[in-house]
Amino acid sequence: LCENATAEIGSGGEDYMQVISYVSSQVYRKYHALKQAFSEFDQDGDRSINKTEFKKAVAVLGMNISNSQTNSIFDVFDTTHSGALRYHEFVRLVAASGNDTYSR
Repeated sequence: LCENATAEIGSGGEDYMQVISYVSSQVYRKYHALKQAFSEFDQDGDRSINKTEFKKAVAVLGMNISNSQTNSIFDVFDTTHSGALRYHEFVRLVAASGNDTYSR
């Protein structure tokens, strides 16, 4: 597939591969930073972040939040209504800030 795409671009193939390489490295770094952050929030290792874990992790980051704030956050981002944030829900929460810190 990549060979065909490069052939279609013609003489700009080298530039194309530079773009793909750059995008790939940025996505890889962002993914690993998010996975590590998720793992740190998920203190019991059950692949989800419950409200207690979330509050503790946010406190470690330097912000104390109330039960009401925690409930509000989970009302929005716990789309499966499981009472815990799965990885895809955590990613949505991080992305909602518009902060691109994880791409650096």
